Amino acid sequence: MATRQERLQQVTNFSDEIKARFESSGRWEYERFLGNGSYGITVLLRERDQLAVHPKRIALKLARKGSLSGIAQLRNELKFLKILRGAMHIVRMAASCDNLHSVNREADSRSAFGPLQGLMKGPAVALEYLDQGDLVTLKIDIDGDRTLIRACIGMAYPLERPEDTQSVQETVPTDGTRPRGIIHQDLATRNIVLGSGDGLDEHHVGYLFKLIDFGSTREYDLPRGPRDNLYDCARLMLQMLDFEPIFSFPTVWRDELTRVGNILPPEDNPNDDPFPHVDFDLRDLIARCLYVDAQKRPTLQEALEEAQRAVARDPDTFPDPEEETDERIRDFFQKFIHDVPDNMRTPRARGKSTDEQTGDAPA
Repeated sequence: MATRQERLQQVTNFSDEIKARFESSGRWEYERFLGNGSYGITVLLRERDQLAVHPKRIALKLARKGSLSGIAQLRNELKFLKILRGAMHIVRMAASCDNLHSVNREADSRSAFGPLQGLMKGPAVALEYLDQGDLVTLKIDIDGDRTLIRACIGMAYPLERPEDTQSVQETVPTDGTRPRGIIHQDLATRNIVLGSGDGLDEHHVGYLFKLIDFGSTREYDLPRGPRDNLYDCARLMLQMLDFEPIFSFPTVWRDELTRVGNILPPEDNPNDDPFPHVDFDLRDLIARCLYVDAQKRPTLQEALEEAQRAVARDPDTFPDPEEETDERIRDFFQKFIHDVPDNMRTPRARGKSTDEQTGDAPA
């Protein structure tokens, strides 16, 4: 079995091999290594346009060379990215290739896949590149919760839009359409990435979050699906709020058993609040999304409406009003994203994630 150092060297060698393939490409050039995980590697490509102030970029994702399990997981991700394409809060697949071994190098000379002809057997995926990093080191509030709920709606009601169409905001259909049982199965801070805002009122501070990495995603029979994703989102919110260590403590909230721990005051003594600095409505929603009985958890529409009401509140109604203004949020992103020195934006190699994603150029 290869040592960690040997595995890292294999990743480096594969990345260098990919880089060499693009040295003579007419359209794309290799810019840098983005990250690797248990089943894949992701590199950043930039369009060769000397006149462009902001050249187009894509994140190119391949399975680990020689890894049959990696190929299987990337094929699985490709399948679900096609199904979920069109959802605003799910990373957009710009293009895909089912098998690099059979790529026509001449016919595909303008694509991101042509230079990789014969590199390996297995698929490749070109994803939009979101250059603001992930949520591993950030803290998010109720607006982040709303974003995650939107992504859950995108999984429950997939749009399956064509490659060349714009993504739209996820909504719950009002015509009685039944949800699907798609579960991400790897919701984690490393799999939530930040991109620039899209002009929607919901993203008025200039940023939006997107869900990535669907290698472990599966579709189950209902009722599994929407409420499972909500449960996982609530666990993620606990982690973002530094509450994760107390997740193991079950408790009763609103007459139902929940796995939220003691983040809320006792119902018979509301003044004994263990975390008064954290918004009560957010904690209440998290607690109900973590009900042991899945059927007691909120529906996607209920969770979205609650998050929307919370975000619409005046900053003065929050425990720390000064921290809830648009100006303070912009300052936060400026400090922890834009002003981070380049030498601190290191490639990632942790967990299951293969991406530090994700611009929006077709491959």
